Amino acid sequence: MSNDAYSLVEGLLEYCGIEGDGFREDGRLLMTVDAEMAIFIVVEDGLIHLSAVLDEAPDQPGLYLRLLTENFKNVGDPQYYRYAVEPESKSLIICLSLHSARLTQAKFIDYFKLLLEHIDQWTRALYLGNADFMALELQDAAAPDQPGQAEQDHAFLRI
Repeated sequence: MSNDAYSLVEGLLEYCGIEGDGFREDGRLLMTVDAEMAIFIVVEDGLIHLSAVLDEAPDQPGLYLRLLTENFKNVGDPQYYRYAVEPESKSLIICLSLHSARLTQAKFIDYFKLLLEHIDQWTRALYLGNADFMALELQDAAAPDQPGQAEQDHAFLRI
């Protein structure tokens, strides 16, 4: 099963025109998307973990509680976006884990693009210092690997 995960990530790298030398040996990769965005990819037991560190989260009443609540609601299933705030820098961290057995190469690439769009929306919200509109939409931001959820996510994230 882990072999499927490696193949999916290697297919993504090929799609992006990136060399993945040494990826299979380590199972970890830092993929630079552009000058401001990088995704850390880790393959582990058939799961593909995608993580990104964003700008500082704004001081807004209730934002941290809403992020924590969203994480708690989905604690039993890793296939939802997870949120954390790094204590010292206050940077927002967004993570997503996908089961490789449930994905085709095309769907994995689509879901990776969807994650990038989600990260981009959060980046804009953080830049404006107002993440309210994103935090209120968390219940609609399930990871795309959920059955029947992909269409709703595409409408929400407009890919």
